[in-house]
Amino acid sequence: MTSRESPFISRRVRSHFWVFLVFTAIVLGMTWPTVMRLGGDTVPTMDMDVPLYYWNLWWFKMAILDLGTNPVHTSYLFAPVGTTLAAHTLTPYYGLIGIPLQLLFGLPATYGLIYLSTFILSAFGMYLLIYHLTEDRLPSIVGALIFAFAPWHMLHAKFHLNLLNVQFIPLFVLYLLKLLERPASKWAVLAGVFMALTALSDWNYFLFLLLFVFVFLISAWVNERAAVTHPAFLRSLCGMISLSLLLVSPFLVPLIRMILSGEIDIAGEGGARGYSADFAAFFLPSNLHPLWGESAFIRGLYANLSGGVSEGTVFLGYTALFLGVAGVLRVERRLTRLWVVVFVFFMVLSLGPDFQLFGKEYFGFTRLPYNWLIQHTPILKGARVPARFTVMTVLALSVLAGFGLKAIFAGLAPRRRALLAAVAAGFILFEFMAKPVFTKMHVPEPYRHFAGDTEAYAILDVPVGLPKNANYYMAYQTVHRKPIISGYISRVNPKAWKFINKDPFVRLLHYPELITPATLNTAPTGLIKNKIKYVLVHRNNEYYDIVDAPYFDHTKVLFARGKRKKAFLMNIHKLLSRHLKRSPLSGDRVTVYKVY
Repeated sequence: MTSRESPFISRRVRSHFWVFLVFTAIVLGMTWPTVMRLGGDTVPTMDMDVPLYYWNLWWFKMAILDLGTNPVHTSYLFAPVGTTLAAHTLTPYYGLIGIPLQLLFGLPATYGLIYLSTFILSAFGMYLLIYHLTEDRLPSIVGALIFAFAPWHMLHAKFHLNLLNVQFIPLFVLYLLKLLERPASKWAVLAGVFMALTALSDWNYFLFLLLFVFVFLISAWVNERAAVTHPAFLRSLCGMISLSLLLVSPFLVPLIRMILSGEIDIAGEGGARGYSADFAAFFLPSNLHPLWGESAFIRGLYANLSGGVSEGTVFLGYTALFLGVAGVLRVERRLTRLWVVVFVFFMVLSLGPDFQLFGKEYFGFTRLPYNWLIQHTPILKGARVPARFTVMTVLALSVLAGFGLKAIFAGLAPRRRALLAAVAAGFILFEFMAKPVFTKMHVPEPYRHFAGDTEAYAILDVPVGLPKNANYYMAYQTVHRKPIISGYISRVNPKAWKFINKDPFVRLLHYPELITPATLNTAPTGLIKNKIKYVLVHRNNEYYDIVDAPYFDHTKVLFARGKRKKAFLMNIHKLLSRHLKRSPLSGDRVTVYKVY
């Protein structure tokens, strides 16, 4: 490196640092007042899967620092049997970085810091990618805002911490591009590391990157055959993939073993159509917007769309689409052709097995590529929610928008460029506004009492199953730190339900319909034997009828309502009162029974 180059690099690093600060300020504004609510047992919501990812952070620290065990298996859920977490969305990346953060700031603040950092890093990573392609800072900043704040990303910020973590995707793409341009071990290492970090955030994203590499290599073969067949590139590409697989192997190997064992079906036909993106949703204003998101008109439009509450918001933004079209029409095709192909390819995959428009299925005479490329392909079929391919669609649109804005800038004075960039950014941020929802996690007092008890024992919460119930139980476990009898993870090994289904007393609590005068004398022998010291009955949680299945499947339950639910509660209290003593820890919402 010459002395002449050093000042340039120094200026570039300083400029990137200021861009990072700008993104930080924008993120704090777009997510306000999240930064003011860090800590204090606050989480984005207690609905959907948020408590599950909250538990993930806690479990990683608990397993590694406190128990000295492998976090891929836990005895703290489905006790006393325990369960593997190999096929669970464990988010190891968050778990690992969450350990030092929890030691410094505590668990609630760690969740909030990760939430905020993901927006900042995704914007900055996308900025670096677009800047590499356009060599123009302002269009890169504007394009990065599309990627960071697209409604699809804002939607999953509320529900899925794993899907919030998109920041490594553009960085992987950046170094893959550099690898083709100038094969070198440093680019292979960086691309491999960012591919691994993506996989350790979510396996779906890892599959998306593999598909991107597939599209990228085909495009490079067509347009730059000499470069893609160069031995140095091929060696570097193999090194990149090998490094990535090596880094993720502690979590990938157990997952592959679980899949090969046949104990868990990682995907199936069911659900793909219901979780596909509706084509109309790409062009409908976001239903997350604080001004119109709750209006009867917008709610009515979204009511019939596929994807549901947790997957159906895929609006691309009118400003982003305008800039993207400008990029396609006004920029040399050799610069944009890859991104057009990526945009179309992943948008088509996000539509799922059948084309849907405003909730109605069209083109019934054929099925979309998702059906034969993803749905029936081993491993790839694990990406069982088609709408999630939208993240790659948005990535391509962000790049095209950056190209488009740079083309519009042509011939403009610097001041007008800055003004136009500010206007474009303002429109994008306005279109993508979403009201952050943070709530207080109310922990019943008995759990705080258990937290101060150093004795080793487990806790049985009733009703036993259902994701919504178990989500709460797992969130409470982060406070009391005792094993619990149920749990909710991405894919449950049927063996985990053995104790719940086989122990006579626990089975009655799991299926209260079975509690009759003839079964009231069933003794809680299994509770005493397995050191289950307390049974907590939650008055307001969901109860369900018996399920005729070899193990509990929450997708097949029928909820008990009204008088039937009251009858179930009465039967449960009759059974517990006959054999156990009611604890003074009981309150209005939770009745506590002491086993021994």
